[in-house]
Amino acid sequence: MPIVNGTTYHSDTDPRVIEILEDARQARLSDHYCRLRISYGDPHTGKPWGNIDLGGYSDLGYIGRSSGTIKVPLMLPLRSSRGGGAILDHKIVRIEHSSRRAGGVLYESKPRQVRQSADPADESMFSVED
Repeated sequence: MPIVNGTTYHSDTDPRVIEILEDARQARLSDHYCRLRISYGDPHTGKPWGNIDLGGYSDLGYIGRSSGTIKVPLMLPLRSSRGGGAILDHKIVRIEHSSRRAGGVLYESKPRQVRQSADPADESMFSVED
């Protein structure tokens, strides 16, 4: 599991997601608040869980981190919040600013193509292309 600036992330988390979450967390600490909407889904297909336009499975708030032995990213509902829910960082398919004026979409998961091997002797049978 990668640890960045003291925050532990899931091993399957996209490095770009880690960068965005860490930047937003650092901005909150330096009074440059960055409110984000995070949408969850299947990062391999890029499909969200539910309809993004109707809220789907998403969180809205500020990025913080837990204070335990293993520090994980948290979604804080208010800038002044001291606690919140853990972020499923490895299941993020989209990150955007809470308002379009603030900047729009920061990250969107790209679907990966899965190809089946034509060779029946091939033990892997499937390969993933990014």
